[in-house]
Order: sequence, then C-alpha cells, then structure tokens
Amino acid sequence: MKQKLFITFILCVWIPVAYAAGIPHLLPWPQQVDWNKQTFSGKEIALLAEGNTEQMVTAWLQENNIGINPTSKHKLQIKLVKELPEAKLNANEAYKLQVSSQGITIEATTEQGVYWAIQTLRQLTEKKGDRAYIKGCRITDWPAFRIRGFMQDVGRSYISLEELKREIAILSRYKINVFHWHLTENQSWRLESKVFPMINDSINTTRMPGKYYTLEEAKELVAFCKQHQVMLIPELDMPGHSAAFERTFRHNMQSPEGMKILKLLIEEVCETFDTPYLHIGTDEVEFTNPRFVPEMVAFVRSKGKKVISWNPGWHYQPGEIDMTHLWSYRGKAQPGIPAIDSRFHYLNHFDTFADIRALYNSTVYGDTEGSDDMAGVILAVWNDRLVQPEENMIRENHLYPNMLAIADRAWRGGGYEYFDKEGTNLPSEDSRAYTSFAEFEQRMLWHKEHHFKGYPFSYVKQTNVKWRITDAFPNNGDLNSVFPPETALQNSYTYDGKTYETNETIGAGIYLRHVWGTLVPGFYKDPKENHTAYAWTWVYSPKDQEAGAWIEFQNYGRSEMDLAPPQGKWDYKGSRVWLNDQELLPPEWTATHTVKSNEIVLGNENCVAREPLRVHLQKGWNKVFLKLPVGKFTLPEVRLNKWMFTFVFVTPDGEKAVDGLVYSPDNTMKKTLLLLCLLLCTTAYGQNKIKVACVGNSVTYGAGIENREVNSYPVQLQRMLGDDYEVVNFGKSGATLLNKGHRPYCEQEEYKAALDFAGDRVVIHLGLNDTDPRNWPNYRDHFVKDYLSLIASFRKANPDCRIWICRMTPISHRHPRFKSGTRDWYWMEQETIEEIARLANTGLIDLQEGLYNRPDLLPDALHPNTEGAGILAKTVYGELTGNYGGLRMPATYSDNMVLQREKPLLISGTANAGEKVTVQIAGQKKESVTASNGKWSVTLDPLQAGGPYELTIEASPATEKKSKKKAPASQKLTYKEVLVGEVWLCSGQSNMAFRVDELADSQRKELLEYADSQPQIRLFNMQPRWYTNAVEWDISAMDSLNRLQYYHDTRWTPCNEQTADKFSAVAFAFGRMLSDSLQVPVGLVLNAIGGSGTEAWIDRKTLEFEFTDILYNWTQNDFIQDWVRGRAVLNTKKSSDKLQRHPYEPCYLYETGIQPLQQYPIKGVIWYQGESNAQNIETHERLFPLLVESWRKNWGEEFPFYYVQLSSIDRPSWTWFRNSQRELMETIPNSGMAVSSDRGDSLNVHPVYKREIGERLARWALNKTYGHALSPSGPLFRSVEFRDNAAYITFDYADGLHTSDGQPIRTFEIAEHDGLFFPAQAEIIDGKVKIRSEKVTNPKLVRYGWQPFTRANLVNNDELPASTFRTKKQ
Repeated sequence: MKQKLFITFILCVWIPVAYAAGIPHLLPWPQQVDWNKQTFSGKEIALLAEGNTEQMVTAWLQENNIGINPTSKHKLQIKLVKELPEAKLNANEAYKLQVSSQGITIEATTEQGVYWAIQTLRQLTEKKGDRAYIKGCRITDWPAFRIRGFMQDVGRSYISLEELKREIAILSRYKINVFHWHLTENQSWRLESKVFPMINDSINTTRMPGKYYTLEEAKELVAFCKQHQVMLIPELDMPGHSAAFERTFRHNMQSPEGMKILKLLIEEVCETFDTPYLHIGTDEVEFTNPRFVPEMVAFVRSKGKKVISWNPGWHYQPGEIDMTHLWSYRGKAQPGIPAIDSRFHYLNHFDTFADIRALYNSTVYGDTEGSDDMAGVILAVWNDRLVQPEENMIRENHLYPNMLAIADRAWRGGGYEYFDKEGTNLPSEDSRAYTSFAEFEQRMLWHKEHHFKGYPFSYVKQTNVKWRITDAFPNNGDLNSVFPPETALQNSYTYDGKTYETNETIGAGIYLRHVWGTLVPGFYKDPKENHTAYAWTWVYSPKDQEAGAWIEFQNYGRSEMDLAPPQGKWDYKGSRVWLNDQELLPPEWTATHTVKSNEIVLGNENCVAREPLRVHLQKGWNKVFLKLPVGKFTLPEVRLNKWMFTFVFVTPDGEKAVDGLVYSPDNTMKKTLLLLCLLLCTTAYGQNKIKVACVGNSVTYGAGIENREVNSYPVQLQRMLGDDYEVVNFGKSGATLLNKGHRPYCEQEEYKAALDFAGDRVVIHLGLNDTDPRNWPNYRDHFVKDYLSLIASFRKANPDCRIWICRMTPISHRHPRFKSGTRDWYWMEQETIEEIARLANTGLIDLQEGLYNRPDLLPDALHPNTEGAGILAKTVYGELTGNYGGLRMPATYSDNMVLQREKPLLISGTANAGEKVTVQIAGQKKESVTASNGKWSVTLDPLQAGGPYELTIEASPATEKKSKKKAPASQKLTYKEVLVGEVWLCSGQSNMAFRVDELADSQRKELLEYADSQPQIRLFNMQPRWYTNAVEWDISAMDSLNRLQYYHDTRWTPCNEQTADKFSAVAFAFGRMLSDSLQVPVGLVLNAIGGSGTEAWIDRKTLEFEFTDILYNWTQNDFIQDWVRGRAVLNTKKSSDKLQRHPYEPCYLYETGIQPLQQYPIKGVIWYQGESNAQNIETHERLFPLLVESWRKNWGEEFPFYYVQLSSIDRPSWTWFRNSQRELMETIPNSGMAVSSDRGDSLNVHPVYKREIGERLARWALNKTYGHALSPSGPLFRSVEFRDNAAYITFDYADGLHTSDGQPIRTFEIAEHDGLFFPAQAEIIDGKVKIRSEKVTNPKLVRYGWQPFTRANLVNNDELPASTFRTKKQ
C-alpha cells in the first residue's frame, strides 16, 4: 500500500516538476525526440519556405511576435524533400523538426507534413511577455495510422457550420486529419439539393426543420478542411436510415424510381464535394434489391470518387469497395479491403471517465500500427437523442477529451490490449498501462487549461482517485436490502456463510458492468442481476472548504430515450451516497416526462450537464460511501441499466479537480508524504465572498415548494452564482411592506437578521401581502415612505451595499380575492414600486415578467413551484451579474427577412448588461447600451423599399464587470439577403392556416406558377409542433406545452414552389396582389392555428381586466365553444396536471404566437377566424375588439386590421355571426372586412377556393392603407328607407350593382314584425335596391343572404359580393 502511495506521489509531484524543467506537453507525443540544451528566442527571422508553405508558418510567427527579416541571422527553413527514410509509415504526413538557438528547420515530403510540424512547433513555444521561447530539440515524426478522425451525425441533429469549423480547427492542431460528415438520416436530409429542393422542406424533416447546409456551405467546409489539412468524408446513408428520402419522394431507395432519384442526388453531391471519398452507409437495412449496392458503388466511382461502406452492411469482395468502416463488435476487417475501426468508438455511449481509459489503452483493431488493410480509427457521435443546446452535444459526448486520447494513440500507435481484454479497468499503479495513461492525462489537462478555454471540456484528473469495492451481495430483487458494509468497513465480510472480499480500483468513474455487458469488461468479471455492491474511499483535505462533486450512477447515453430518474432518487437502481455519514441527495431532475421519446431534450441527468453538487469537506479525512444495488439490467424506464458510478470532488464551477486532495480507501499515508503533497498542492484559499441578502415574503421563503431548503429561489440563486457569493434567505411568510400592515416585515426576526448580515447585495421582494383588504385600502398612503425607510435601513447597515427592489411576482386570476380588489390593488402597487425605485435610486428587478405567462407554475395562484422559483433565481442572477448569455435576437431575425419600409424601425434584443450594441444596415449605424435587465433597442431611420442588404448587430463587452464570474462572450450577428418592403402578420384559425397545396387544383397551379417566378415575397411560416387534430397527444408534449414551446423554430425563406405550397393560401394570395400592385418586397408572417378561439389570442392583462370570467375553469366555461373545450380535453387527456396548458386556452396563443414576435415591425394584420366563436355572438362581440386593441397596444400603433367574414355552411348561428362581424367593422377604427359567403361549402368548413379571399383582403389594404384607386369591397349595407310599402336599400361600394349569375336578385327577405320574414322581390333602381313583398304592407325590417349556407348573388361592377346583413328595427 505504501509503495503504491509513493508511486502516486511521484506521478502527482515529479511529472509537473519535470515539465516545469522544460519538457513540453506535446500531444500527440512524437515518434522520436531528442532534447538539447538550446533555446530559440529570436525577435525576427529570415524565412525560406518552399512550395505553398509560407502562409502556414506566417500565422505562427504572427502569434508569437516574430518578425520576418531576410537579413536576420536566425533562419526558419521549410524544405519539401522527396523522402524521409526515417519515417517507417505514412511518409506523406511525416516531418523532421530541428530547433536550435540559431533557428528552425522543417523537412517534409508534403505540405501536410509541414502543417503537422508547425502544430508541434506551436506546442513547443512558450510565451514570456512579448517574446517566444522554443525548446531546442530534434524531432522525427510520422503517424502510425493514416486515418485519425471524428464523425458528427448531423443527419439527426443539426450542428451549425461555425461549430463544426471550431471543432475541425482545434482538433487539427492535434493532427486529427479526417472529418466524417454524416449528412442524412431518418429525421432529415441535411444537405441542400437544388435538383430536389423539396427534400429540405420542413414537412419532410422530423427534427429541427429548416436546418440544413446549403451547397455553398458544403463547399466552404471542404475548403476549410483543406486549409487545416483535414480530409472531409461526406456520407449519404443508403438504402437504410432513409425515411426523410421516402417522406419526400414516396419511393424506397431500392425501388427503380428511388434509384433514379438517388443517382441524381449523388451526382449533385459529387459535383459539390471536392473530396476523394463518398461514404454510402449500407448498415441496418434489409436488402430487397441485390443490384442496389453494386450499382451505387459503380455510379459513385464513375463520378471520380472512392467509396466507403459500413461493415456490417453489404458484404463485399476485395475490389468491390474501396474501404469499409467497422461498427459494433460484429464488424470484421477483410484481407484486401482497407478498414476503419469504429467498433467500440461511439462517444454517444461513453461515460465521463471510464471509457476514455479503455480508449487510450486500446490498440486499433488489435494492431499497434497501420497497414494497407488497417487505415485507422474514427470516433463517432450518434445523436439519436435530442440534446440541446448545441454545446451540450459536445460536452455530454466528451468529444475533446476522447479526441485527444485518440489523437495521441492513433499517431503514436501502440496500446496494451483491445477493448475486450481489460476494458475500462485501469491496471495497478506499477503497470505500464497505468503510468502511460497517467502521463497522457497530465498532458491532456495541460492542454485543457492552456488551449481549450471556452470549449466544453468536462474532464478532471482521475488517476489519483482510488476505491475499495466489495464483492456483490445477492439482493433477490430487493434493492433496499441491507448488507454488512453498511455497519462496518472491512477488507472482507462473511454473510450467509459465504466470504465476500473487497478489491481496490482506480478512477473517477467505475463500471461494475459495462454498458455493452461483458463485451467490454467492467470491475466484475461475471456481473449478475439482483446484486448489491458497496464502494468507499477516504479523502484527505488540507483545509475546511466548500467544493463541488460530480456524482452519477447512470450515465445517460445520447442514443437512448431513457426516462430521467424519479425525483429524489439518483437512478432506478436505488443507488445512494454518503459524505461523512450525511446522505447526499440528487438534484431536481429537469426532465419530468413519463413517456420515452428521443425527441424530448435530454435534461440534467448527466453530471456534466448540471452544476456540481455543493458539498463541504472538513479538514482531514472525509469518508465517501456508496451503495450500489442493481436489479434487472434492462428496465422499462432505462433500456441499458448501467451498473456504475461516477464520483470525484471538483471546484464549484466544475472546471478542475479540487487541489491538494488525497484519495485513500484505507485513510492511511506516510506523514512525510502527506507533508510533501500538502507543500506542493495546497493553494491559497479564502477570498471574501459577496454577500447577497434575499429579503421578502413567502415567495422568497419558498412556501409551498417541496424541499424548499434546496429549491427556494435564494438557494437556486446560490447554485447559479457559485462559490464567490454567499446567498442567505431572509424571507418571512405573510410579511407586509406596510409598517401598519397585518405582519410588518420590519418587526420580524428575519429583518433583524438581514440587517446584521449587512449584505453587499440586497434584493427586496415585498408587497404581495399588502394587497390584502386589511392593508392597501387603509394604509396605501404609507407605502412609499415605508419602502424608502426599509431601503435606508439596509444602506445604514452597509453603506456600500447595492439594493434592488422587485416588481412583484404575479397573482393568478384563481386567487379568491382576485376580482374583489386584489387585481386592482396589485397593479397599483406595481406602478408605485417602479416610482420608488426611481426615488431611491435602486435597481429594479421585474419578477413578474418571467412568471406572468406561466400560471401553471403558481399552483395556489400565488406561490411559485420549484420551476417557478428557478425562473426567479435566473432573473435575479442576470441583474446581479449582468450575464444574459450574450447577444441574442428574437426568432423573427434571420437571413432573408423583410423589414418594414418608410417608418422608424425598432430593433431590439438582449445582451449582457452594459454591452454596447451596434446595429448597421444600408449605411445606417445606430448604437445602444444594454440595460441592467439585459434589454437593448435602437430605432433605425425609415428605409426605402429595396435590398438585398446585410444587417449586422454587434455587442462589445462592457468595460466594467459586475462580477468576477466570467460572462459568456458576446458576438456579432449577421443577417444576409435582407429586403425592405411591406410586412404583414397573417393570423387566425384553420381557414387562414389552409395551405396552397390544399386548394382546388386550378388555384394551386396558378399560385405555384407565380411562386416559381421568384417574386420578392419572403415567408415566415410558424408551424405548430402538435396539430389540434382529434387525437390524444403524447404525454411528452405536455411539459413543452406548459413551457410555451408550441411553435417550431422557423426562419424567413424566399418564395418558391416548395415554400409557397406549404404556406397559407389566403395569405399568399394577399401577398401576391400586394407585391404585384406595389412593386416592392413583401414579407408575410403566418402564425394561424386551426380551431383556435379569439380568446386564445388576447393578452392576459386585457382579459384579467376586461373579461375575467372567461379565464376561470376554461375547459368547462360556457363562454368558450364546447367543440373547442372538448378538443382541448381530448388532446391533453394523458396529462394529470390540473393546470395543464393547451393552445386553445385563453391567452395561450398570444403568449406563444404574438409575444415571441417581440414587436417585429409590421404594416398591419390580416385575420381569418370566428368559426370557433360562432356559437356565442355576444361573447365574440366583446372579445374581437379586445383582440384588436390588445395587438395594437403590443405594437404601440393603430395599424390596419383587415379580417374575413365567415363564409357559408349549414351552421345555424352563422347568419347572425356574419352580421355581427359586419357591424364590428363600424366600431373598430382602421379595419375592413372581406366577404367570403359566395365561396362557402354547405358541408365543408374549409372551402377549397381561397385565392379570391386573399385578394379581397388585399383590396382593403391597397385602397385604405396604400391609397390605390380601387374598390375595397363588395356592396356593404349603409341605410334603409321604408316608403310605398317597400324598402329602399343604400349600399357603400355599390357602383354597377348587378347579379353574379345574370339571374334575378336572390335571398332578400322583408318583415313587419321581427321573426316573421317573407321572401321579397328585389330590383335595382338608381343604384339602390328596392325590396317588396305582397305579404308585407308595412315593412320595418330587411335581411339579405340570411341562410347559413347562402346563394346570395348581388355584386358590384368589380364582381365583389355584397355582405349578408340584417337591418335593425327603426
């Protein structure tokens, strides 16, 4: 034991000392290196470069401030030689590098070899001040394997081009020379096709629609790879993994039609990619056409490409394929066919610590160096499970640590076994395999610290982490069974007459049974189900300190649809962990769905995806004890139930291992060794923390939150702020701000404690309890002075403190006193709080905004639950730190956008507080400084129609930082192909959502021919994730609905046949007529949702004040149509949440479809809706003006609002509803109504003739908004005169009155008494319509088209139909 500890000491202490003495951390380590005692440190150098190598080395010279001077005595020579005899393999990549005090010499046979030499030179360079020092050496180097690469599966999950470039650039510095680009999958075809553009259509993509790479981007990436000496291998997977292909073409790839299409796609790809290989997949598919693969291989070869294919897959003979790519343990190399090894190299299954040990110590397919038949290795990332954001794909798949491992191993060659020998087990400390891995780890962590800052690189030192693990005890399926280690720690145990030994192992992550079972050995040679193991270690800390811990018992693979653990549990196995005999509980799992799905984003299940668990280490020995039961190895919730654990102490930010710790399973070590370790490893400790006092009522306290000690907002804020802050909760339930209130905060113990705490930052959230009728009505005049007094008391306690007061969290309409006064007093207080912040010169934090649209997070109408508290914590965190995640823009900003012409343009977004934001377009430059709440805006001067322009938005970091915690870097956003013209919002329900491809054939053909002419129309098509069809939605949808994630992400697209076909027919016809008439670009924003009621589109505050009753118990509320309520109940039937959201809920579509537009500048709105409100005309007459007012208030202008009158169908209430819509036009300013009753269908609520409806809306816009001389409408009733036993009707827009079919005028009726109408004869006389009936001698009332499905035929000279109407009794 002592010997092992001493070896560990040598590794911990000697290796850093050795490197400090001048041995660089080269990675990969060269094949041959001799150090000399010289150092090059010249400030200038004479450059002699052959070929095209000068540019390669110039960047390195500039990085290190080394000037080029042809007369310098120092020389940098780059020679391209015919051969390097010393290179045993792959001489085309080999190089020789010599460094002396006089200069540097590089020899290589190719420019690629020169590039690799420069990467080594980079690592040899040490900067001191403005001078570079390069360690003297002579290196001869070559790669053991010719392929050293990585694969990204973008077919399943799109990864931005910028991210791919970032990975390629950094990894090329470690001599990674292949990027395998898996472009197509069942989910999507991610490469643009100009031959078949429909293959990229969102409707043919099941994940991340609209996300694909253009052909120009593909060429750009090929060029980028060549610049970094990386070979790009594109892959089109065939004939399997091709559901996206089949959705598009309705043909299987192996069919004759499919093969014809596929060849055209392959031809396009081969023309695009200037690369030697094309990967064609062929895995995981049933071959139904024996000609398919041979024919495709021959076709690709005919295009000048070599072909790679997966194995297992199609079976080839030598000469039939150029290279095979081995996957899974069944992949077998064949003599005569070069192979790439990826058999056990799927990072989506790798854990954080154990698998990298197996990877590094393994050979490549059993070979220590390459050959004609063994080309090399590729690490693959398969994105079966949706992982977001993009950074988490890299972090949770541990891309960079594992790529550095394979970079070293595949370049140097060697290895000690293959995966299936020792597996993930790290041999004893005196073995070559252990010392080799420990030495590699040291080099890797040096590079992490020096070259991977800002990269997702979740790895810390693990070769010093040691455990004692018991033999497994049989638990017979009872995961709670208790065994002897829980009462005493021993080296062996006797239980049920059997002896159970313990054994030591090393590593921060241990597989008791590997994810791939016994294919890759874990700790146990023959692991069995229904057993319980125990593991423990002692950890010596040189001081009392707060630390973090990475802990997990189930590493969630990124290819599995596994469910997150139950709340309060670490996993489904019953694993538990104790530190110093105090049990450590798991975090709150963010994924709460109960139905497995790959399309639900992986949450915080993996330890690197969440903040480390905060723990306290006492000075001296700390006991870590783990209980590790397992039942079945496969469970309904988790397909691969991994028997494993991860445990290591890290800094609170998770960046490094905690310094100075010694892990010893037996808590013993030599005193002198301890003193040496402490001397070398202990670091300065104890900076002053920033103290944050959270002052407030029950919301701050965390009332109603399960386990509030862990989940109240101040505790969550502490986790976000990290170790530099100390956050204390001084909340008091029921406390009032008013000193004469029923429970004044200033009289509570919490207030006194808060003053004694003397916080550096004070966050005050009070006022909710002051809305009590005992308080505000009586003492409202005291509110301002009492608040100012409270603020002053905290300033007196700490004159240097900074104070924020808060706009209050929401009070839901479900509160029992909401209507009786609480609502009104609440909003009075909010305004008063804003004024107090100005008077007292405090910060103002808006705690209402984040929760106001989330009433589901207020279970009792007042107190946020855990998720709600997290939103509060995030809001306060932003104000305290100024960190809002850098520059971000609303979803409406993308390439191809249209900006509204000829009006001041408000451009707004978010950035880190204090950052200067610069917006530039068309010669304009506007600047703004981001406010403390992360928001900024500029107003551009009016732009004239035109383009395309480039809109750039750039954020410059603040010069002063509010926190030592580093905020994410800001960025520059560039939007290309921006047009300036007319922008209209197109909204409503299903008849507005009705697509061009659903039109009658003649109209569809007409509109698509127009779209094919590439008019200057741009489309922003907001599509729902779940259509409100008559189905029960999957349980996985419910949480997303509650989080307001209803619409798919989208972006602006140019108009063409494919985009227009999936767009609203009414909106597109409207846009066509505007574009043709105005001759300017037109942008159309579509957010219509089928079946939606008016109430769903109105903002919450408006309904709270103007129609409160419609909010209550909405699925059983008679104000809302029974069909609407029934459909919502059906869709959400699988939810048990009493506050479950649905798109039809009042306010919901405003909150998901209007607010996210963030006042994107528009000219006006067109609206087609009412079918879902036709049952209650009076309710709609209240709602519709509220909707128009709500939207106009949101945009801050009285823009035009044009809407469609319902058409004709056999629904009894529609006669009255149409008339009500007509009358509403007279009361709503700047509005107009398009008549559609002549285009109805007696049986179909979705008539298939829509072009005319869009054009009639356009007439209103052209006439009333743009001043064009054309009639905006058909005849609209103006007045009636009764005389001579007849009625004389006067119409607006009545020039050239006649009938549409040449027949007599139909459907007029006349009456003396309401309810007793008789058919009437009608004739046109002097521009009026005379109506009479022999059965009515004293007429008092007239109606027209008063049938639900009407055949009314009165039109004007533009063939526009008259609106149906009914006169009022005079």
